[in-house]
Amino acid sequence: MAGRIHRVYLSALLITTQWTPAFAQSESRDIDEVKAAFVLKFVRFVEWPEGAFETPDSPLRIGIAGNRKVYDALSELAAAEADHGRKFEVIYSEDGRELGTCQIAYFGRELAGTVTAALGRLGEASVLTIGDSDEFTSSGGVIRLYEKSRKMSMEINVSAAERAELKISSKLLELATVVRDKNA
Repeated sequence: MAGRIHRVYLSALLITTQWTPAFAQSESRDIDEVKAAFVLKFVRFVEWPEGAFETPDSPLRIGIAGNRKVYDALSELAAAEADHGRKFEVIYSEDGRELGTCQIAYFGRELAGTVTAALGRLGEASVLTIGDSDEFTSSGGVIRLYEKSRKMSMEINVSAAERAELKISSKLLELATVVRDKNA
């Protein structure tokens, strides 16, 4: 299983560096494993403001709400990774209530009907919010992952990122559909 997770992570790496045709050919990837790999990969393309971590060596906390398969895959990937010397800590929440202390919060499609309330509980905390429901970014989430033409695509709400004081790399923005809040 670890080899398969590593291949999925590598596929996400290739996708975010514009090598998507090779991935598009493979239908054997589990979509939840690919989403997990994307979540972990986004860490390299986002800068959090000062004070987002308790200490310089505090772990980067990733909270997963509503999708146990993404949690399982991400837990396995994160155990072998570190970003700039910072370890990852992955937590699971059925409804997203425990994600306020995380730097990344992923909301599964299972929470689509309650995602607006869950995002509201986070307020303007410096949390990179990621989800896969159709209305995720229009509800105030930062990144929406979705499948399009057998490829993983993303939509980034730059207004939501600005509110959370997150700086998203131009490299990642080039690969995404960029949206803003309707009132921005």
